[in-house]
Parts: sequence; structure tokens; C-alpha cells
Amino acid sequence: ELMRRRALRPALTDALLRLDTPEAASILTAHASDPRVRARFADAGPGVEAWLVGRLDSRRHRDCRRNVELLGLCGRDLAVDALAHLAQDPSWTPAVVAALGRIGSARAVAVLVPMARRSALRRPVVDALGETGHPLAVDPLLALDADHPALRGAVRTALGRIDHPEAVRAILTMERGAPSLRATRRVLGTMDRDLVLTTLDAMLAAEPSPARPRLIASLRSSFRP
Repeated sequence: ELMRRRALRPALTDALLRLDTPEAASILTAHASDPRVRARFADAGPGVEAWLVGRLDSRRHRDCRRNVELLGLCGRDLAVDALAHLAQDPSWTPAVVAALGRIGSARAVAVLVPMARRSALRRPVVDALGETGHPLAVDPLLALDADHPALRGAVRTALGRIDHPEAVRAILTMERGAPSLRATRRVLGTMDRDLVLTTLDAMLAAEPSPARPRLIASLRSSFRP
């Protein structure tokens, strides 16, 4: 088999991805332990993804875990319902949570949120919601912060992974509840600088409270050249 020849593997991976057939999916999956092949699952088509979905057999633990991880790399909604079904078995939920975070769609966010009802999954769900980068994850993250203050640091970090004005506002909302200016500056510093500045400027213009503008202006000055 040509895929056994490592030097040819990148070119053959490209060709198999273009084919997007069950046979191509089978060959690619068999060589997914190679990081170069694994990374290319982000470019996989619906044919490869459908093949993986059809092989989410929890009785074949090793293969199923690999396929869950690869579906996360594929990053399409096609797999979300099948992953949600698999997560009904609690032993599979952590792997599914991680895959849904990588998929990052609105549907993935909707499936992730109720999983946080299990205490053992709250922190992984917070991390996965942040990884989605989806603005629909902002309100659920704020709700988790309100209900479980011990998660505040993780929630703040997760919000920092969502480059959207609503995430910036949410981080400032957390600052109002329990001031931690250094942590807020650190998280905002991981976000898109222009987005942060634009959002802070808009907040400063709209803020009626005399105290809040001082806080926002202080944060804003941290991002000016």
C-alpha cells in the first residue's frame, strides 16, 4: 500500500480527500495516527465524515474513540446528533464534549449546554464552550459563572477565546460582580485587539454610571499603543 511510504503520504492524503469516498475514508482513518494525516481531517468532505459517523460503535472502544476525535477535527454539524446520541452513555460523554467543542457550531453549543448539569462535566463543558468560539456560548458561560462561582477563572478564560463583542461585554460583567482587574486584563489581552478596543469604546460611550467609565477607561488604556 502506497500510504505506508511516509514520503508519499501527504500527496496521497490530498488525493484521498478529493475522492471523499468510503474507501478513501477507510484508508485515511487507518493512518490517522500520523499527525500529518490527522491534521488534514479538518479538510475532509461529507463523505469521509458520514463514514466516520457510521462507525461510532461504542463496543469497539479504541476505534470509536479515534472516530469521535476525528469527527471533532472534521468540524461539521453532520456529526453532532450522532455524537449527542453516543453521549447518552456517560463513559463516552467526556470525549464527545471535546469533539463538540472542536466542531464549534450553534448546534454543538446547544448540545453542550445541558451536559453541564453533571458536576463532573462542568469544567470540560466550560472549556469546550470556549473552544467553539461561538457567540451563542457567551450566555451559557455567564450562567455557569453565576451558578458555580468556583468556575469563574475557567469561564473568564473560555470567554476570552470567543472573539465577539458580546464576550468582551461578558468579561466586563464578571468584573462588576467580583473585581479582578489583573485577570480581566490578561484575558482581554488574548483577544483580538481591535475588537476589544472597539467594544470598550462603545461601552464607554453608552455607560451612564460614573464608576464604570473609570474602569473601562483603565482597561482601554492597556490596549492603546
